[in-house]
Amino acid sequence: MPFANDVQRHIQISLLAADEKLIVEREAARREAASQASARGLTNSGPGIKLVHGTYTKWLEEKIAVHTAIYLDTCKELNIPITDEIESEIIAKLELISKAKYTPQLPQTLGAAQIPAITDQLKQEMDRVGGRALLQARSKVSLAKLKSRQSPDKSSRLPQIENSGGKKMGFNATVLRVMIASPGDVQEERRAATEEINDWNALHSASRNIVLLPDKWETNTNPQYGAHPQALVNKQILDRADILVGIFGMRLGTQTPDFQSGTVEEITRHADRQKSVKLYFSEAPLPRDYDREQYAALVSYRDECRLKSWYTAFRDTDDFRRQFRRHLAMELNEARYAGLEITQSAIPSPSTSSQPLLSEAAETILKQAASKGGDILVRNSIGLNTMSAGGQQFGKGDNSPRTVALWTAALEELKRLGFVAHSSGPISKVTNAGYKYVDSLDPVTGY
Repeated sequence: MPFANDVQRHIQISLLAADEKLIVEREAARREAASQASARGLTNSGPGIKLVHGTYTKWLEEKIAVHTAIYLDTCKELNIPITDEIESEIIAKLELISKAKYTPQLPQTLGAAQIPAITDQLKQEMDRVGGRALLQARSKVSLAKLKSRQSPDKSSRLPQIENSGGKKMGFNATVLRVMIASPGDVQEERRAATEEINDWNALHSASRNIVLLPDKWETNTNPQYGAHPQALVNKQILDRADILVGIFGMRLGTQTPDFQSGTVEEITRHADRQKSVKLYFSEAPLPRDYDREQYAALVSYRDECRLKSWYTAFRDTDDFRRQFRRHLAMELNEARYAGLEITQSAIPSPSTSSQPLLSEAAETILKQAASKGGDILVRNSIGLNTMSAGGQQFGKGDNSPRTVALWTAALEELKRLGFVAHSSGPISKVTNAGYKYVDSLDPVTGY
C-alpha cells in the first residue's frame, strides 16, 4: 500500500469522524426538507420525494470533497509527496464513494407508472452529482501532486535545529493548539489556514520555541459512542485549544442542541474562556444555488458579531491567506506569548499500531453479525431507518437522526475497512477479514 500503516490508521480515524458529522448534517437537512415538503402539501409526491432526495445528493458531494481534503491535508502535514501510486489510491477510494446509491422506498400511492420513472431520475441525479464531485476531486489531487513535485524541498514537518557537531536534533517548545472552526463550505480556506500555520512553524519555531498545532475535526477527532458529535468535538479539540480561527463562507452550519450551529458553539465557548478568537467572513459573490435559509442565518450572526467583535472580510482564498498570515504573526508577537515556559516536546512519538481502530458501534454490529449467520439487514425509507444483525435490532425504539447517524456511520466504517461487503438488496455480509478481526479480539471466542 502507498501509505504506511500508521498513516493509514490516522486517515481512517479522520474519515470516520468526518463521515459521522456529515451524516448528522445530512439527517438534519433531510428532516428540514421533509418538513418543507409537508408544508407545501408535497408529502409522498414526486416533487416532495425529489426535495428530500436532494439532501442525499448534497451529502454525496460534500463527502467526496471532505475525503479529498483529508487525504491532501494528511500528505501536506506529514510531508508525504503525492506520487502516481498515491494519486491512484486516493482516486480509487473516491470513485467508490462516487458510486454510492441511495434509492428511497417510494410510496405506492404514486402509482405503478410513476415509481420506475422517479426511481430512474433519482439514480441519474446521484450519478451526475457523484461524477461531477469526482471530477473536481481528480483536479484537486492532480494539482496537489504537481505542486509537491515542483516544491520537493518545502516541508510542513516540525522544524529541526543543528547542534555544534552538525547533527540534527529535536528541540523542546511550548505547543499552542490552533483550532480551525467552520461549516463545511470553506474547505480551501481551511487548507490555507493549515498551510500558513505550518509555514509559521518552519520559519519561527526554532527561534521562538513555540510550535503551533492545527486542530481540525476532520483530522484530529476520533469516533466515540454515547454523546452528541458536537460534544465530542468540544471535548477532543475545543477544550484544549489555545487559539481559534473561525471561517464562514455562505453557510452558518448545522444546529446543535444548544447553539445555532456547531461553529457558533465553538466560537462562543472559546470566547467565554477569554481565549483568542480570529473571525473571517467571506464577501465573495453568492453562487446561483446558495442556500437562502443558511445564508440569512449567517448574515444575522455576522450582524451580531459586528456589535461585540472585530472580524475580517475576505474576497477569495488568496485574500484570506494573506490576511490570516499577517494576523497570525501579529497574534504571536503579542506580549503574552513572550517567554513562555517549555511545556512539552515539539516532536511527537509516532504511532506504531497497525491494527484498524473500530468504533464501539461498529464493533458491536460486527460481533453480533459474526455470531449468527454473518448477515446485516438495513431497511431505508423516508422517515424510517432500521438495522439488524444476528437477531438484534440496533437503535430499536429510537429512530432519531442521531441514532440513525451513529449506526449508519458504523456500517460504512465496516465496509470501508473490508470487514463487511454488500451482498444483495438491503443485505450486507461479514467478510473473511471481518471474521478474522472478531477472532483476533479473543483467540477462542472472539469476544
